[in-house]
Amino acid sequence: MTKNEMTVKRIFINNQRIEISGSGYEPKGEIRINQTLSTQHVTQLLHAGIFASNAKVNPPDEEHLDWYCLGDPTEGALITLAKKYNIDTEYLYTQHKQYHQF
Repeated sequence: MTKNEMTVKRIFINNQRIEISGSGYEPKGEIRINQTLSTQHVTQLLHAGIFASNAKVNPPDEEHLDWYCLGDPTEGALITLAKKYNIDTEYLYTQHKQYHQF
């Protein structure tokens, strides 16, 4: 049975593979980056994923037993990945206003 959740398990940057552990929307997991890869490139990729997303990932509450996504599950997976990398997505949203969506 599926839960309509998506999880990023690996990403590719500059011909290098990055493995990501964890599952679901809980921002818990390890991101294993090759020493030769610039963390700036990883951050730029994750920022692009954040700004291309309208989803919100929220912690458990009285209606949800686990972390959950409001919006598109794929976008929720990108937000979760950024949170695993310790990017403060809410802060970024306050610093960069969305003017238009295509």
